Amino acid sequence: MAVSFLGSNQQTSTGSSVGVSVTVPAGGGYLEVYVTTGGATTQFSGVADNSGNGNLYTIQSSAEDTVGTQSLARYTSNASVAAGTFTVTASFANSTQGALGIAVILVTGSTGQLAGLAANFQTTPGTGVGAVTTGSSGTLSSQPSVMVAITIGSSGGTLSTSAAGGSTQLGSTIWGALKANLGFMETQALSATTSIAATFTAGSATNNFISVGGIWQQSSGAAPPLMGQILT
Repeated sequence: MAVSFLGSNQQTSTGSSVGVSVTVPAGGGYLEVYVTTGGATTQFSGVADNSGNGNLYTIQSSAEDTVGTQSLARYTSNASVAAGTFTVTASFANSTQGALGIAVILVTGSTGQLAGLAANFQTTPGTGVGAVTTGSSGTLSSQPSVMVAITIGSSGGTLSTSAAGGSTQLGSTIWGALKANLGFMETQALSATTSIAATFTAGSATNNFISVGGIWQQSSGAAPPLMGQILT
């Protein structure tokens, strides 16, 4: 099982969509897609790709910073997607919002999503270790699995260079042109069914954060999770 960062894109100007070209290697896998906008959660219209394979994507969770005027959503592919190079595009309800971003994660060696982590908006959670957090997963139905999550400094906050709660950073900080160090992703291999949340550490005590994530079930016979690859 492996979790890989495939790529991201950002757009400071207003628009009705933002996309990123990704390459899914041989064997394919599930896609986890993070989308952000400088508007409300009602602006999220959907995610699609131009692979020609009929891939469908479902929004799993979203949350809004009504103070910092930024929203974050998490989409997942409904099935494993085939290998290939194609563009994944997020669409919005209108073209009046800016600060648009998209990021794509590949999960291989999985039978599908095991649980979602509820989207969570926090007003100035502070700089304590792990103070920035998603909602909890609830008790998991099986193990082993892998957790993948993202947090954004939705009012311009910065994050520490390390993840919290036993997780490791996935890829690099993304969407930096939108707000300072806006997006920080992490992942963690899980070997228990205990309820869990993804946690992060803020670098500023005066900023707000939105966090989302999910947990993917490992396929029978798949190798133990390999975290944090970057595929180009």
